[in-house]
Formats: sequence, structure tokens, C-alpha cells
Amino acid sequence: GMYLSGMLSAYNIKSTFINHCTFKNSKKTITGDDAVNIKKGSVLIKNSIFEGNEGDAVDFDFVENGSGIFYSIFDNNLNDGIDVSGSKINLEGNVLRNNQDKGLSAGEKSFVDVNKNLFSKNLIGIASKDESEVNLNSSEIKNNIIGIGLYNKKVFFKEPKINISNSTFSKNYIDCGTESLNKFG
Repeated sequence: GMYLSGMLSAYNIKSTFINHCTFKNSKKTITGDDAVNIKKGSVLIKNSIFEGNEGDAVDFDFVENGSGIFYSIFDNNLNDGIDVSGSKINLEGNVLRNNQDKGLSAGEKSFVDVNKNLFSKNLIGIASKDESEVNLNSSEIKNNIIGIGLYNKKVFFKEPKINISNSTFSKNYIDCGTESLNKFG
């Protein structure tokens, strides 16, 4: 049989659309590693809630330009709120709070446009790693241990980037931290 690594998994599907859905309390031993796991294709998530999931709430691998998550809530997930690898996505109007690892984890040459999002009370608000680029605009990063972390986990990638405009940082233990190789997680 095939292992599906999410409560909802879509692999090599041309287009996935999720709207007004709730993904709550996924368990690794029962429903797979993540609440939603998408590999390749395009994906659009709108007006949805991801709460109390044991793995990542959303995990995108190599999703296409034009994919995105809009006006959704990621709360109290035991790993990352949003984890993207090798993907090009837009995030707008989301709330990422109380996630025990990262609010947003962008890795492996991902390009992420982040507009009007709130990152609050995560271990790391935003991690840009392994040659990824995050464009952060009009967002609020507050009450995280680390607001933004930039680092490489894999030595064969170039350094990550983050471009910040019109955004607010407040009450993070560290607003921005950088490491040449991963020490953040």
C-alpha cells in the first residue's frame, strides 16, 4: 500500500482547492504526519482552520507558482503551522499563533510572499532556510521566541533571504537571528 502523510493528502494533482474547512487534532499514528500534505500541482486554501494537529498543519512540497493560503487560522499545532519546500506560494490575511515549532517554515529554494499576516507565540515566527526567499509585507511578528530565523539545514544550498517592509516586530525574545548552519531547528 501507499503511505499518505496527511489527514488530507494530494499528490501530483493538478489543482487542489480547500475552502471553509477545519482540520483539527490529527494524530501521527492514525492520520499521517500532517493535517494537509500536498506534493506538486497547485493548491489554494481559503478561510480554513488548522488547530491542535500533531504534525505540521500544512506541508507543501514543490507546489506551483500561484498557490496560496488566504484568511486562515493556524493555532496550537505541535509542529509548524505552514511548512513549504521547493514551492512558490502567497500567504495573505492568516493568523499563525501558538505553534510549537514555526509559524512559517520556508525551505529548499521556496519563494513565499507574506502579506498582512500575524505571527504570534510560536517558537519561531518565520524561518527562511536553504536558499529560500521570503517577502514580508504589512505583517505583525510578536511574542515569539525568535521572530525570524535565517539558516541553512543543508550545506549544498546557498543562504536564505528575507525582505521586510511595513511590518511590526514586538515582544519577541529575539527579533531576528541568523546561523550559518542550523542551530534553531
